[in-house]
Amino acid sequence: WRVLLDSGPPPRPFEVWSEVARRENTLIAAEFETTRGERFCVGCYHMPCLFGSLDKERVMIVHAALAAEVVQTFARGAPYLLAGDFNIKPGDAAYHLLTSGDLDEPRAEYRPPDNPRLPDRARPFRASLREPLQSAYAAKLGAEPDFTNFAFTSNSKTDDAFIETLDYIFCKPHSWTVLRVKPLPAKAHVDLAKPYPDARNPSDHLLLAADLRLSGGAGGAPP
Repeated sequence: WRVLLDSGPPPRPFEVWSEVARRENTLIAAEFETTRGERFCVGCYHMPCLFGSLDKERVMIVHAALAAEVVQTFARGAPYLLAGDFNIKPGDAAYHLLTSGDLDEPRAEYRPPDNPRLPDRARPFRASLREPLQSAYAAKLGAEPDFTNFAFTSNSKTDDAFIETLDYIFCKPHSWTVLRVKPLPAKAHVDLAKPYPDARNPSDHLLLAADLRLSGGAGGAPP
């Protein structure tokens, strides 16, 4: 009996839309104007951190799609950037959604189920974007950085350090020219037994930076 009382109620089953709603991650977006009157927008988002199951990846799909939709809607056709810690790797379905605009058939299982709580007339969620995003690093270098996050996980006493690419600078396609990006280290050049932060890196995430130029005529007209 003591075991039963101490164990408490059983954990609730993981449900995609309940978890989507429970997360309170906030996206920040701002509008800017150049000296030539060209309008552009910048959004920044820190995605939830969920790994390890298909349903958790579906939650990440929803947050990724909604983040892109919010910035695209906010920009009203003007060039935009969406940057941040997305907590997704380049091979993940959410990354494919952001950079291709859709989930193809090999990734169809990652599409979230219908939301049972939506009113009958509400627009159902679709794992697709009005336009795909372009990664500044991938556009300039041909691939994402080797890693942007290097840290011990909650199981760090037994596991190796986590070292993967999770952070990105995404751009509206055909609106920006990527002039240069900040060089980042390769996995081969770091001591895998000594994750960040350290004396040279104050965070477990590396700083990403890119010099970008609005492509000719890409700036939105002042509202």
